[in-house]
Amino acid sequence: MSIKPTAFLILSALLLGTAAQAQSTTVRYRCSEGKPLTVTYTMGETRMTARVKIDGIQRVMTLDNQNEDDSLSVFSGEEHQMLTDPMNVNTLRTAGVTSLSNEVQQVQFENCRPVRGR
Repeated sequence: MSIKPTAFLILSALLLGTAAQAQSTTVRYRCSEGKPLTVTYTMGETRMTARVKIDGIQRVMTLDNQNEDDSLSVFSGEEHQMLTDPMNVNTLRTAGVTSLSNEVQQVQFENCRPVRGR
């Protein structure tokens, strides 16, 4: 089975366009008690996600716009919740992580500030 050149070009443009829409930024934090935390934020066309490794397991959380207010952004998913300072494309590298907790509301990281690059 072969794909017609026109269909191939259209499919390629769609796939490249989708890939170009998502933009990732990795932010390293230093939390209370000196604990390090690294979060990779991905800004898509319709949503923002945060990827973080907790206890050796990669977790993906989505920005929950319904629970967001002017003082707090909420990421949730995979039985975890991360509360941050207001998060958007302009505050991505400067916003702190207030807390990251698991499914039983046990706080695993808190008071995390971005670490400036050297």
